[in-house]
Amino acid sequence: MSQLSIRSAVPPRELAATISAQSVLRAGWAVALAYLGISVLTLIDVWATRSWGAAALVPFGAIVAVILALLAMMRWPSRWTGATYLAVGAVACFAWVYGLLSIDPGLDQNGLYLVNRVTVALLLIGAVGTRLINGVVWCTIGFALGSAATAAAQMSLGLPPNPGFGPVVTLAVYVVVILLFVLIRRYQRRFTPDFSAVEAETARMAGQRELEERAVALLHDTVLNDLAVIANSRDYLDERAQERILRDIGAVSTAQVEPVGSSAYGGAEMFRNELLAVMSDFRWRGLTVEVGGGEALSAELEPATAVALVGAVSGSLENIVRHSGSDSAEVFVDSTTEHLSVMIVDHGRGFDLEAVPESRLGIRRSLVKRIESCGGTVRIWSAVGSGTSILITVPIRVRDV
Repeated sequence: MSQLSIRSAVPPRELAATISAQSVLRAGWAVALAYLGISVLTLIDVWATRSWGAAALVPFGAIVAVILALLAMMRWPSRWTGATYLAVGAVACFAWVYGLLSIDPGLDQNGLYLVNRVTVALLLIGAVGTRLINGVVWCTIGFALGSAATAAAQMSLGLPPNPGFGPVVTLAVYVVVILLFVLIRRYQRRFTPDFSAVEAETARMAGQRELEERAVALLHDTVLNDLAVIANSRDYLDERAQERILRDIGAVSTAQVEPVGSSAYGGAEMFRNELLAVMSDFRWRGLTVEVGGGEALSAELEPATAVALVGAVSGSLENIVRHSGSDSAEVFVDSTTEHLSVMIVDHGRGFDLEAVPESRLGIRRSLVKRIESCGGTVRIWSAVGSGTSILITVPIRVRDV
């Protein structure tokens, strides 16, 4: 049963680290939104209990303006929306503080937790741009604008500037969080796996395995077949058999998968002659091979495709000799404008495809893998007592126009 391979894309580690850190920092926007929402509820409660009347509309409108600017930045995060949020927030902070202290000047002493709400929301802006370290700058600007607006509102009412400790503590904690993220990311560069390098190494190993499988197929098709020729020879090997065995020995010893690709398989005539020579070899071994195909035998193939196809046909005929119990086989060759097909049929004992163990190399690696490596396909039909049929299809060489 074939296995489906699922490949998941992994972002570069620098990008992944930045996204993770910015996600945490932008959670500060949600905190700021919740903080402003609580401020609205607190204002409504104070409005109702102290009967502030229409005077409370100024701070109420200011806090709503900050919320709307924050929602716009959360929806379209950019430097422009961040700058707009700070600008709107600074103006709204002045109106918020001025409105509250105009109604109740005592809040400047015992209600700074309410007065400083907008300043805290502004410094929670975090990292708006692409660089994480810039979050320190944005937070500092938000703190400075909020503190300046608060001091300006207090002095316009004749009160001394009193920024309070809440915004200072919040800024310190938030800046420490940003710096810790930057330092941790830089420290972890030495330990975090480089997934792009891991993926490249995985691809290299997959290519190495493919080469090993092709090497196994080469050994299977050459060594075993040549040993079979030697074993079935009468007294001596004729010149053609000797030449073939010497060529196979040279291919194996030099580890070349396609040692004769440019010469023996350079054209349609050479391919046809090599294919017929293979079938002739098996006739000498007692296997009657009937060939049909006519003009299809003259189809132009790429050298690598021709090597794979001849090897696959040779391997299929070898399996017939060794396993089928049949003394005859039929080979039909057909072609279209795009593909060449070869069907090998025998009427031997057949076999159960599902019962073939994984350790058997002949079908899976020597036959199927070799053909699939050059863009072809293999289909096998067999049943116990009904013989075997193998259909091999490979692409035809595309001529240059």
